[in-house]
Amino acid sequence: MIKKNNESIFKHFLFLPRSLQALCYVLFLVVLSYALIQGGTRDDPTKYTTHGDRLRALCEVISIIFIIFYVFIEIYQMQQ
Repeated sequence: MIKKNNESIFKHFLFLPRSLQALCYVLFLVVLSYALIQGGTRDDPTKYTTHGDRLRALCEVISIIFIIFYVFIEIYQMQQ
């Protein structure tokens, strides 16, 4: 049951229009770039005190979710 649900999620993403997949990838790059640039300009990037730092933390979490999702997509494509 769970396997069928996971397959349907990946199939829906794989059959999205290429422009939508490209948009998701560009969004991933923007989020990752913001997190890296914001963290690189701080004296202590381990502290999340300002609003910009909190946004950076959110962007880091979103980028990790994107990475996990893309790894699952690649694994699913290798199985095909």
